[in-house]
Amino acid sequence: MNYTTFISRMVVALGFFVCGILVVYPRRLLADEPVLKDPVERVRKALNDSPEQLLLSDPGLARRFAALLRTKGIKASGDGRQYIVALEVEGLRSLPQIRQALLLQNGWPITTPEDHPPGAVAIERTHDGLVERFVQESRKVLKAGSQPQRLAVLAMISTSAVWIRTAKQPKGLGRMLERDLVDATEHDRDSRVRQAAAQALGEVFPEPGLAGAALSNLLDSMEASTRRVAAQALANLVRVASELANDQAWVTRVQASRTDVAQAGLVALPLISRAIADTDSGVRLEGVEAVRQVALALVHSEEHRQGYNPENTEAAIGQKAREAYTQFLPVARTLSDQVPTVSQRLHDREPEVTQAANQTLEALADARTLWLRLSTLAAVGKEAEDPLGSVLQAAAPLLGNELTDKNVQVRLSALYALESLEALAVPAIDPVVKALKDENPFVRWAAARTLGKIAPLEPEKAVPGLAITVNDTNGDVRLSTLVALKRYGSTAKAAVPALDRAVSQGSRDLRVLTIQTLAAIGPSAKPALPTLIKALSANEAPVREAAAKALGAIAPTAPEAAQALLKALDDSNSDVRQAASDALLIIQ
Repeated sequence: MNYTTFISRMVVALGFFVCGILVVYPRRLLADEPVLKDPVERVRKALNDSPEQLLLSDPGLARRFAALLRTKGIKASGDGRQYIVALEVEGLRSLPQIRQALLLQNGWPITTPEDHPPGAVAIERTHDGLVERFVQESRKVLKAGSQPQRLAVLAMISTSAVWIRTAKQPKGLGRMLERDLVDATEHDRDSRVRQAAAQALGEVFPEPGLAGAALSNLLDSMEASTRRVAAQALANLVRVASELANDQAWVTRVQASRTDVAQAGLVALPLISRAIADTDSGVRLEGVEAVRQVALALVHSEEHRQGYNPENTEAAIGQKAREAYTQFLPVARTLSDQVPTVSQRLHDREPEVTQAANQTLEALADARTLWLRLSTLAAVGKEAEDPLGSVLQAAAPLLGNELTDKNVQVRLSALYALESLEALAVPAIDPVVKALKDENPFVRWAAARTLGKIAPLEPEKAVPGLAITVNDTNGDVRLSTLVALKRYGSTAKAAVPALDRAVSQGSRDLRVLTIQTLAAIGPSAKPALPTLIKALSANEAPVREAAAKALGAIAPTAPEAAQALLKALDDSNSDVRQAASDALLIIQ
């Protein structure tokens, strides 16, 4: 090919390209309709973008908007947003699109219609109409859809129900579809769909009594998998109510009250005992977990409500506490009935169930602590009840028996439960002290922490054991040991020799805590006086400061301590000098 031929062909190709541009591009420029967008995205823009900008940028929308105004005979439309939203909502064709549009976090009004201007009220009505579309389309699928379609809709309902409510049904989509879900658990021809419907019942915040009756029937099923799902749904029934009640209105549109939590717990607990006694370990596990969820609901509800609020007066706090006490007293009583049932699972043949029982007893102990605090705030006086106290104390020896279990996780979870029992763990103190010699450092650490919560009770048993772990090779074990001995105070005299040796060992912080523990023991720690005087010359200022303070607490009449403290008045660190000065004013 010569040069002239090449140039000729390039000119022809360029000509075709230019012709294509001249033919195609003007058509794009003159096109009336914009490129098709995601209908959910169009709804989002209608809710949030400027109506004027939407109409200017979308000629097709502008034409439909004008036609709608003419049809309705509207002359003045305000900003027109409510009409644009209504037009775009019409473009939602499928259940997934409707669900995604309803879950848009920005734009939909979320307060009551009385608080809104007319345009916002109209948008909320559009929203509520869309919810009704979702309900009707879901019902159609649940009645006549294929098995995959029914499963898909149930999954969609499970994950969306607590996020979607209407003005007429503030408790959400679950209350609108609960009877359809119950019907599916009882009558659907496919067992997998029946189980999915049961699972959804636990997730959608339904009316507790209605859901409880359906789940009770499933606990009698011959299929272990169905019984597991029913037990799990009972746990979720309480968990979801508790989560919604914890003032999450800024996140989710469905709101629950403390009464809702209490009702869910009272429905679930009597049914749970059947699951805990089931022959299938999976059902037992879910049953034990359900009790834990009720206990956690009590803990979390009251922890949240007792948070700091500068507007709460003492009288207001007391009134709220009395209301909570009255509402949750039946739940606390019903929980106490479940403690012996849960305790039976401490000897379950499946370690996973045993560990879950330990964790549930820990949650129950935490619930009792919150209950006692609530009783104090409520000022109910002699009329205050402690429904969980005696039954949890009765469980302590059973937890103690687990401290020799070969499974370290079982031993640890038992100790965590005993730690939460605090003084109620005294019946298990002997095995707890023995656990200080466990080969696993985490077990020794947990045992020391537990004894610290039992303190100052049973010092004659606890202190000798703790004296051994004062010089443990694990720093965390030493730390927990020192904290425990510090709480025993003057009754920890038997640990003084071990503490004396530990003053010069370990990290700076451990040495400071060791000295502070000796100070907490008081004059009974006088045998450690030479070591403390020596510690006044330590390299670290915090150690010297702790030693000066300890000398004032331990040796109020010791002249040798006074002489050492006089020298400390010239220390280069001002905190040490201040501590020495204070101690000298104590020593006589």
